[in-house]
Amino acid sequence: MACVYPIRAWPRKPLPAHPPAIPIGSKTSSLEVHTCRLVGISISWQDGKGFYLPIDCDNEKERCLDSASVLDLLGPIFSNPAAKKIGANLKFDIGVLEQHGYRVEGAAFDVMLASYVLTPDRRQHGLKDLAANH
Repeated sequence: MACVYPIRAWPRKPLPAHPPAIPIGSKTSSLEVHTCRLVGISISWQDGKGFYLPIDCDNEKERCLDSASVLDLLGPIFSNPAAKKIGANLKFDIGVLEQHGYRVEGAAFDVMLASYVLTPDRRQHGLKDLAANH
């Protein structure tokens, strides 16, 4: 999900009645859930199309989106329990999002947790490690 889309290019059609699993992720300024800045959010619900929404940019202010506008846009998707959320380190992402005003429902699958359950003897379960091994 490397593409940055301006908020005006966001697809305005509503999610289907039975939405697919939605991968989500947060980019933060640190690993401290309660004190980090939410730098950006990644999300996808169409094969081959992902969105990265930059919220808090240090160097490229012109590329940043208004955090209230992003909350208005993504809030209904994140709070919809029928839209199952998947991610890597989903507990962290949900905690960060909730600290920044989002309500997240419908958590369904965490690849890091699944990695730990399937291979508890592995020392690293981060996304980069999983991608390198699979």
